[in-house]
Amino acid sequence: MELRDLAVGAYLEARDVNLRDAVDEVLSVYIRTLRMPTLLFEGLSERIDEVERKMARQSRT
Repeated sequence: MELRDLAVGAYLEARDVNLRDAVDEVLSVYIRTLRMPTLLFEGLSERIDEVERKMARQSRT
């Protein structure tokens, strides 16, 4: 039952992914990397911070 619940949760999370946003994010990272490689790490750090904040908000609800 626990594995089923985890699988259902993972499926629902994957279903909610917006592919257009994902493509935009990949292009943004690629362009930053071409301009200056250090921008890649700065951008990734910012994005990781955003994701951590979003996950913290979701876990509180």
